[in-house]
Amino acid sequence: MQFCAAGVDDAAQVDHLLDKCFGIDRHQRTAYLLRRGAQAIAGPTMVVREHGQIIASVQYWPVALVDDAGRQFTLTLLGPIGVSPDQRGRGIGVELMHKSLAVADALGCGPVVLIGDVEYYTRFGFRADATADWRLPGPVEQHRVLLRNPGRVNLPKVARLLACADAYIAAPTV
Repeated sequence: MQFCAAGVDDAAQVDHLLDKCFGIDRHQRTAYLLRRGAQAIAGPTMVVREHGQIIASVQYWPVALVDDAGRQFTLTLLGPIGVSPDQRGRGIGVELMHKSLAVADALGCGPVVLIGDVEYYTRFGFRADATADWRLPGPVEQHRVLLRNPGRVNLPKVARLLACADAYIAAPTV
């Protein structure tokens, strides 16, 4: 099994993997609205290959948090993370999370936000308490908006999370 940075040539295989994991209607979800107009962040966006096939992937995206005064904070959105259904139960997702977060930290990606199950993501340092009053585009179960902020960046309690394109920000140069 090989964990490595995702390349441009991996896009079709990753898209097929994510269709298997989440269905073809996945683009309607709020997390996809947040990715609109962005390019994945190179480095922590990774794939796992086995026998030449991509069996897992994780993607990272630039997003913006904007408070009510209009101040903007750059965050990184993690997701989706997907493991091929026939490969689940091997710990691939956990190892991929650890490896990709280590790369994100080393590159200075800053606070990382995701939409997911708190029971799964707390082991990686994600929490819901700081995001309770953040507003997102589209429907979302607020308790599933999770933040990992190891650098303890001072972020607003009340804010809107926007897609990179909506906030007119560029991907971080890491």
